[in-house]
Amino acid sequence: MARRRRSSDGSADSTWKIWRAPGENWKGPDGPGFNQRFIGEISADGKTIGGRWERGMGDAGDQWEIDFPINYFRTATH
Repeated sequence: MARRRRSSDGSADSTWKIWRAPGENWKGPDGPGFNQRFIGEISADGKTIGGRWERGMGDAGDQWEIDFPINYFRTATH
């Protein structure tokens, strides 16, 4: 599995992002052949995350398109 950098500071924008580490060889033998990132919006009540995985195409991997949308729902509290 590729290394990913995570960022979530719980600030007013409540955005959760995951992306490949700078300099990671996503075109290499262990990479998927495309760059990728996740962007999700955390709801105000913290019970849902509406997000999407995107893939970066092109030689530089910076031409972003949605690979697939995904939603996370909290089903139980601990």
